[in-house]
Amino acid sequence: MSMEHPQNELRDKESVVREKFQVTLPAFIRDRARLNVGDILLWEFDENSKTMTVIKRPFNFTSQLSGLGKHLWKNGVETLKKERAREWGV
Repeated sequence: MSMEHPQNELRDKESVVREKFQVTLPAFIRDRARLNVGDILLWEFDENSKTMTVIKRPFNFTSQLSGLGKHLWKNGVETLKKERAREWGV
């Protein structure tokens, strides 16, 4: 466990908003997010929690979302047909 002063631990996680509202991303964030010069970031601000979320924009949204929720459709169309038949009394 680090015995560093809490302010020193936070320093590596800080960014300063500069005059033109530019920030430098901390190195560990750039590395973990595998960011490169020219990558596009998407920003979201949550009014309720007053928090910001930043994600790296996918090159292709379709391929990024492919398979999302596939665990909900284990047997795909057959499952849907059975559910509808049960619901509609067919």
